[in-house]
Amino acid sequence: MAEEPDNLVLEHLRAMRADIAAIREENRDMKAWQAGVESMFAFLVSAITRMQHSIDRLNECTERIERRLGLIDERA
Repeated sequence: MAEEPDNLVLEHLRAMRADIAAIREENRDMKAWQAGVESMFAFLVSAITRMQHSIDRLNECTERIERRLGLIDERA
């Protein structure tokens, strides 16, 4: 009967080890997924910044054209 508790404890320890290994693997997957999301987010922020810069340049060009054509009042 002395063998049964040891085996039972070992059985639980092995199951816990397997669970921990699965959690570690899932954690690695989540870290990889998070890195991908962060990379995509950085790309989107960069793209939005470039678009805003282009829009600002277009606004400046439009205002200059409107001023030259006399379509807007020039303020001092």
